Amino acid sequence: MALPPDPNMATSGTGSPPNYPPQPIPYGVPYPPNMPPPVYGYPYGVVNPVSPPGQGTAIASLVLGIASLVFLCVYGLGSLAAIAGLITGFIALNQINKGQRQGGAEKGMAIAGLVTSGVTIAIVLLFIAFVVMLAIHARG
Repeated sequence: MALPPDPNMATSGTGSPPNYPPQPIPYGVPYPPNMPPPVYGYPYGVVNPVSPPGQGTAIASLVLGIASLVFLCVYGLGSLAAIAGLITGFIALNQINKGQRQGGAEKGMAIAGLVTSGVTIAIVLLFIAFVVMLAIHARG
């Protein structure tokens, strides 16, 4: 047994109820004056994620620590990069421990920068001690 058609649901020529959202306008047909043009892009003001401010010192410490190991054999540039890596690593850890920034991966980068810079400084000090020991032994 079929239900009788609802008189309140009058249909337009397309078979859809009149208060149903309108169908998209075909390509090349201009928009009617009472319809706004479509909105493209992200709705509701969605923005791209941005790295938190102040993360640069931890990244700089890591980059300088790695660069200090790489440039260790180039006329002492490794020791200069290691000193700068130690300074930026201590600054980053100090800011993280004071609660000015969040820890997470940033703390790990700062610690890794401190370790690699410290290893470079240790290698430089061992090399200097070795050269001094050779000089003392050559005299005697």
